[in-house]
Amino acid sequence: MTPERFIEHTAKRCKQHGVKVRMPNSNTVKYDDDKECAGYFSSEDKMLVVASGVSTSEFYGLLAHESSHLDQWIENRYLWDKCSYGYSLFFEWLDGKIVKREQLEEAVQDIIRLELDCEIRTLKKIDKYKLPVNRTTYIQKVNTYLYGYLFFLEIRKWIPKIYSKKSLYGKAATRLKKEYSKIPNRLYAAFKAHT
Repeated sequence: MTPERFIEHTAKRCKQHGVKVRMPNSNTVKYDDDKECAGYFSSEDKMLVVASGVSTSEFYGLLAHESSHLDQWIENRYLWDKCSYGYSLFFEWLDGKIVKREQLEEAVQDIIRLELDCEIRTLKKIDKYKLPVNRTTYIQKVNTYLYGYLFFLEIRKWIPKIYSKKSLYGKAATRLKKEYSKIPNRLYAAFKAHT
């Protein structure tokens, strides 16, 4: 398998399920009109969007990640629907909505559960298609991203592409964790220094 086959497979899967693909030549993309990220999959809009103005390694990592969200939506609608609600609640809270703390913490754990499942799928694609992605660095970025949600919960602020800063991901573990409930001290200190 090759990276080209991965792109063909992803394009075919999107077409089969009526999902449009956008890959703007930029470092970030906008969603919800005012928020920035590197990519997203929307089951409501049936859109898979990935910034393509990034390094080759980052592009393939992003496309593998967002296509894994597509796979979740296709293959495990229960997980997708349950955990996707957590995103809605979390981002509404970031925008100022009042949400009970226990509801918010559950929403963040649902997000982490969905993202962890996505990342496991992504790593399998990286291996299967021999994507030009440094696996160790990718896992460090994943850990930064997942723990980032706990930090965003603390500071009530979204930090786009938090995983892309070496001063942060360099402090993260090189293996996925079984649970993400407390930010490791080294990474927490790096998060605090960054804000």
